Amino acid sequence: MFACNDSEYDFTNLFPEEYHKGLLIKENGEQILTMSALHDTYSYPLIILKSGSNPDLKATGTLTIMNDEEMEVYNRQKDVEYCIIPPSAYSLEKTEISFAAGETSKTTNITFNTKAVSQLSHDKIWVLPIQLRSKDTNVFKNTLILKVTSLLPTISFTNEEVEYNSSPTDFIYCMNLQLSNVEEELEAFTCNVKVPDNASELITEYENKTGKKVLLLNEGYLLGDNNDATLFFDKGSTLATMNITLDRKSLPAQTCILPLQINECSDNRLTLSDRIFYLIISNTVDRSGWKIYFCNTDMKNVDPNSDAGKGGIEAILDGDFFTYWHSAYNVPDYGNGSNGGYKGVLSKGEQYTFVIDFGEALKLSKVGIAQRVQPAGNNEENWYGWNQNVKTVNIKGAVDGATKLIPDMDNYSAYCGMWGTDDYKDLMPAKTMEQGTKYAQEGTLQWFNVEWNKENAYRYLRISITERHQSNNKTVSLSEVNVQLAE
Repeated sequence: MFACNDSEYDFTNLFPEEYHKGLLIKENGEQILTMSALHDTYSYPLIILKSGSNPDLKATGTLTIMNDEEMEVYNRQKDVEYCIIPPSAYSLEKTEISFAAGETSKTTNITFNTKAVSQLSHDKIWVLPIQLRSKDTNVFKNTLILKVTSLLPTISFTNEEVEYNSSPTDFIYCMNLQLSNVEEELEAFTCNVKVPDNASELITEYENKTGKKVLLLNEGYLLGDNNDATLFFDKGSTLATMNITLDRKSLPAQTCILPLQINECSDNRLTLSDRIFYLIISNTVDRSGWKIYFCNTDMKNVDPNSDAGKGGIEAILDGDFFTYWHSAYNVPDYGNGSNGGYKGVLSKGEQYTFVIDFGEALKLSKVGIAQRVQPAGNNEENWYGWNQNVKTVNIKGAVDGATKLIPDMDNYSAYCGMWGTDDYKDLMPAKTMEQGTKYAQEGTLQWFNVEWNKENAYRYLRISITERHQSNNKTVSLSEVNVQLAE
């Protein structure tokens, strides 16, 4: 019988010395840390464990942050491009870790400045690379790469651009704000929106980007039920709504834009997005099926190869205020020599006449006509005095009488004015077209209400120009014609 020597089975003899005690970072390797900037600081508990065959042994360790050279080596090894967050974005509670006999766990807190982290470039991956070292203890699993992101609780529009085609009556658009990057329930708060102070510049930017001519919507809308432009976030809610009510009758019958920005918030911890919301409103009818049925004086018809004045009557339906119809300078003699050789002047009655075919019968409430627009870069003073020469217009409508409008080119009177046709009904008294810088530079439709025979729907719209502003200028031109529909 043999006696056993206890020392042979002592832990220090059963295991190699390097296994008697060891230190490691509990959550090691690459870890994702997402914090909210709703609070100024965020505390991360870094837990260090002591392990080994003899828990009664003491141990010490030191926490260090990788330097740039060490980070570069790590990046090459892992084929990544991490950047070390600056010291101003965090603080380490303590770097020296001591374990007494029997202790197996230690915690030290890393405090992050959430605002500083949130302001770091979003184009890079920011990390806090921590290493655990020791002079008296074996260390393993000793590297922690904290990939840190600080989320700014942000109020923003759910959409940045909405295009809305109006109905014949007033309409309401429900606009939404959203709260993002929050992980806790917030108390109720409010936000306000407003039209940006630089709205005109934003419209110009939009036009340059899209190539479309639009107007800034200055009236005809209400922001919220009481026009107070306030949105309410209920407790715990991440969505708020506000109705934008648009008065169709007050809207211009061309594309207009209402830009909005988030103005203020009752919870000053929240970040307000600086992105602009664009409500794009089309208050016009679809003109894709419209066509010119008749025109008795047209520069393009007289000389189809001419670029003078751009000229073609179709320009009044192309949606571009910088193209325009121009009456002919020289109208050929259609069988009546005594009236030949004049400069676009039709000598009797309704002089310059064109007819638009809608393609279907429309019940009209307004007719809009735009004078010629001064070309960009042309700063000629009083340009409009000569080039906006349309003064008085007669506006009529017909349901099915256009068959009588086919011009007989051998009949001078038919070509000039379509005399004797009685299927056209006056929609209003003769109207006067204004001149001026507003109409020369902005491309503004002048609107005329349908006052007579407005119970009918009309397929054909006949516009005749009977008087000019400049009697010694025998030509006229217009850039656009449009309508608004009755309810």
